[in-house]
Formats: sequence, C-alpha cells, structure tokens
Amino acid sequence: TDNLSKGRRYVAVFVALNTGMRIGELCGLMKDDIDAEKNIIHIRHTLRRNYSPVTKKTEVIIGTPKSKTSMRDIPVANRVIDACLLHDVKGETLFDVEPRELLEFFTRMQKRAKCEKKYTFHSLRHTFVSREIRAGKNPKAVSKYVGHGKLDITLAVYTHVSENDLKEVVNG
Repeated sequence: TDNLSKGRRYVAVFVALNTGMRIGELCGLMKDDIDAEKNIIHIRHTLRRNYSPVTKKTEVIIGTPKSKTSMRDIPVANRVIDACLLHDVKGETLFDVEPRELLEFFTRMQKRAKCEKKYTFHSLRHTFVSREIRAGKNPKAVSKYVGHGKLDITLAVYTHVSENDLKEVVNG
C-alpha cells in the first residue's frame, strides 16, 4: 500500500485486484461513482478506444458497461474507498488513464518486480474471483459481484484449481 500515494495507476491496479473490475470499468470510473458513506462503487461507465473510419484514428469513448449485468453496485472495503479518494480528480475519470496506458503501466510494474511469468491486466480479475471462491464465498454472489450474466462463466473460466485445491479433495 506504500505505492498508492505514488500515483493513480498504482491505485487502479490495487482497486482491480480488490474488486475484480474490468479494465474499461476501472478506467471509466468517475468520482460520483464512489459512495464513501456506504462503501459502494457504482459501475455505470466503461472507457474504451474505438476506431473512427471518418478520422482514421482511434478515439476514447466513455460508454455503458458491456451488458446489463455489468452495470452494478459493488460493496468494497474501506481501504478501496480510501485508495480511490487518495488523489484529486483532474480529468473526467477518477484515475485519468485509458486502458492502453494502464496495460503498459502494468507491464512495466511486472518488469520492475522481475516477475518470471507475464500476466495480463485481466489476470487481476481472475485472481480476485479465484481468491474469493477459494475463501468459501458464495459462487453465485461472486459471479454477480463481477458482473457475469451466468454462473457457468465464473466457474469455468475464472476459477483456477491449484495443487493445494486438489490435495484438499482427498485430505479435507
């Protein structure tokens, strides 16, 4: 948590790891989406880059999340709210970063940390879901929390079985 005061991008990674939010949802967060009184993040926007055939360039667009179930309110821990409100909002969005920049930052973080394996930003979402399921949380609640329309997606794609999980089958 020492890195959180260093910059918004560190905070964005921290929030992703602690909420399982998609990168576009994270980049689209606005200050009004943070309810500090109730410890809730309202996911109402997503930020993405679209190619414009008119200008022949890409442009940043803030739109609605990818599906009806993606638009949601998620309760979060105090530390997540505190991190979100740590820096003054300078632009339209809370972290003032677009997905491409956040991906590049996350890659640099891994290089600085000398990670042997390269992870995608989406790996933070997988880690969150796997960690919550492994901690015994209700899979259906976890699925709804991360905005999945079907529990099957959460269980088949996002939960990962470790060697310890396999040992627990036999050893209890």
